[in-house]
Amino acid sequence: MPDRVSLNQRVQFGVESTSGTNVPANKLLTCFNIVMGVKPEVKTYRGTGRRFPSVQEENTEYTDIAISGSLDYQGLSYLVSGPWGGATITTPTNGINARAWAWTPPVSGAITGKTFTVEQGDSVRAHKVNYGLTTGFSYKVTRHETSCAGTAIAQQLQDAITMTSSPAPSPSTTSTAMALARSGRSTAPISALAAWLTLPPPAW
Repeated sequence: MPDRVSLNQRVQFGVESTSGTNVPANKLLTCFNIVMGVKPEVKTYRGTGRRFPSVQEENTEYTDIAISGSLDYQGLSYLVSGPWGGATITTPTNGINARAWAWTPPVSGAITGKTFTVEQGDSVRAHKVNYGLTTGFSYKVTRHETSCAGTAIAQQLQDAITMTSSPAPSPSTTSTAMALARSGRSTAPISALAAWLTLPPPAW
């Protein structure tokens, strides 16, 4: 397989209507750095008279995904829709092109998280996963910068795929520390995030 230049890698997301069922990844995200890694679970056996394991077999295999990047409003909608589930999307008063996304995760009980088909690569070589589910996220705000991070899991990595053509770029709406300070949100707890996450038309 040909080598890939990391600078040329694109990341595309698609919202799955049925979790684990492939959909076109028609949204291009540029706010995150995403690293996918194959995570096998292997069982080893040591036969009688053998000092070292003599047999090993793979029981399961999944994909582990590390996410990092800027505190981007559009990107956050992808991060929080896994652990918090789908948002209630409304149009703010006097709003035209803005949408208010409100998440109300319960204190206990089941949550049906949004899952995604995620493609990564370029025209030389690319891979993808289905059932991309964010399992946790965090964000950090200082006087000088904002950032966020997340973890996700997915089904087995599928290599040598053709990426979805002509994806729609997701508008960059990175929040700066200065903007948050002006709005009084720099000290808002994570539970208050939903109250002020107002986006352009739905990210997906």
